[in-house]
Amino acid sequence: MDRAILTWDVDVVPAADLATSVHPLLERNGYYCLVAAHLDEEADLWGDLELLFVGGAAEQTLRTAASEQRREHAEAMALADRAGKSVVVMLGELSDSTLGRKTRRFLDDIEQCLALRNGPAVSQIPSDFVEARHLSVVNRGDFAPLKWRSLMTPA
Repeated sequence: MDRAILTWDVDVVPAADLATSVHPLLERNGYYCLVAAHLDEEADLWGDLELLFVGGAAEQTLRTAASEQRREHAEAMALADRAGKSVVVMLGELSDSTLGRKTRRFLDDIEQCLALRNGPAVSQIPSDFVEARHLSVVNRGDFAPLKWRSLMTPA
């Protein structure tokens, strides 16, 4: 079984601030989640988290991937707006200790596994997607609302 370990940063970036944020992970490859949330200004914490979208940035930066004008991103923003929430972007990196070949297919499978097992509100699973690999994705760091582990098994 292949295994991927993702470490999610404790700091999120409001989607509205993606272009100007100086968060260092935005200039790297990795994974991102669009999350609807309410800001508790007194505690300075985001709460009432709802996973909207899971995406990957294998060949571009996280800033570019999360800023793309995709249909799924627009749907996620609309869902958050209807719920009276803001959209924040979680940023995650693939650990150096990840086991498996870091091919484009492997990186795409990680994204699909996260989406399949965590059920974001906006689906991005291709209709012809087939679970063709044994894969365990383990989330570390500040990964809520994701599950700590997601499994994919061939059909």
